[in-house]
Amino acid sequence: MPGAGFRMKVGKGQRMPSAYVYFRVAGNDLPLADITSMLGIDPTDSWNRGDPSKYNPSRPDSGWCLRARAQLRAERQ
Repeated sequence: MPGAGFRMKVGKGQRMPSAYVYFRVAGNDLPLADITSMLGIDPTDSWNRGDPSKYNPSRPDSGWCLRARAQLRAERQ
């Protein structure tokens, strides 16, 4: 999106920080395909209740997630 993002003041010699935007819908039994269709965008991650995860042999809920790097623009001081 042109013009979208955050402006930050960054001093000379400083590095621009990283930022991410994270949107999550969670519930017991979500219609994941319907959420994707309604939003018109594919999730970066989704799962059904009972699916295995990295830290849990059985997820307690369903989830639909979208993660994106935020656009940051620096204003040099």
